[in-house]
Amino acid sequence: MTFGKRVLRRLVRFRHPTKLAQSRHDRAAVEGLPDGSEFDTLDQICHEQKGRSLQKAAHVHLSGWKSAGAYRLDLTLAGGQLWSIIYKNAIYDAEHIPAAEGFPVRPGPPEYTILCHASGTLAEVLPTIYLAEEITAGQHYRYLMEKINPAYQPLSYSSPELLEIAGRLPTLHRAWTEWTDTAGLKNQVLDYGGTFSARLRDTVHTNLIRYMQSVDSATVRQTLDRWSDILAVPSPDTVPVLVHGDFSPANIYGAGGRIKILDWEWAGMAPSMADLAALLKRASPEMEQEALRRYSAGDPSHSFEEHNRLYEWSQLERGLLDVGYLAKQHLESPHSAASIPKYIDRSLQRALLACERLNPGTGSR
Repeated sequence: MTFGKRVLRRLVRFRHPTKLAQSRHDRAAVEGLPDGSEFDTLDQICHEQKGRSLQKAAHVHLSGWKSAGAYRLDLTLAGGQLWSIIYKNAIYDAEHIPAAEGFPVRPGPPEYTILCHASGTLAEVLPTIYLAEEITAGQHYRYLMEKINPAYQPLSYSSPELLEIAGRLPTLHRAWTEWTDTAGLKNQVLDYGGTFSARLRDTVHTNLIRYMQSVDSATVRQTLDRWSDILAVPSPDTVPVLVHGDFSPANIYGAGGRIKILDWEWAGMAPSMADLAALLKRASPEMEQEALRRYSAGDPSHSFEEHNRLYEWSQLERGLLDVGYLAKQHLESPHSAASIPKYIDRSLQRALLACERLNPGTGSR
């Protein structure tokens, strides 16, 4: 594995893109390599991993609304052998992700820390990393990693595997947190503590007011009308653990009880229920309750009622984080996805439900 800070040379081979074939996501494969990837580096990795030289390449852009993001590289090696890997060109500056500017935390650096230094239980859930580079401190990273084995399938909010994962989360969190303590890297991940929560509410309120000037949404109006109710919900008094930070089923691949977890750019120290809230934010009420029961069985530090309240608080926090970030992204990015307004409404509806459950009676105001 290669780590460190170095400037990559612009690729000069395969400079002119040509359509080759349709990907499974209906995106055309393009001859050559995407911006920032380097033929010589890939050739070296091909020799190290496959014992063959790189002959030619094509790529497919996998990130829907990002101008950079993740790519699948389809490599043809000597002798005609085919090999696909993932290239991630992660850029978090204002040009590529406007929402990151002024947000209470900045995604990106935690993933670099984790992919470079993970060990033990944490390393077991990561893909194999061939290259990790910091191009610009805090803003730009490049990775080459394995394409997840087809035996692993991406999960959905209805996948029964979510229940098993919910039961395992307390054990995973304990192991991940122990890793940060042992490695001395707690200050290299994000801090979702009380200061973050207060700043998040200020940021979300500002962004939603701006958002309403261009997008008419009854749900956003209702949220702003009930803002005092949201502010009245106190932050929990709990010991933070290392969480993934974006523990959506789309970032989890499962195979026979084993999992691989992608996209650690939002990893940080937070209340333990943060990951469970992300995992279940679109799940059915029945799955939510069963998952919460299984999680609680693995974490006897709180009663089921305490876990339930912490879970609802985390759903409120998750919804605010999503909409605050996406509202600004929708307003300021030329690459904003058309589905963002619908996603914002759904996230706010779940956040308002959590607010009502935490403070019964507020929803009728």
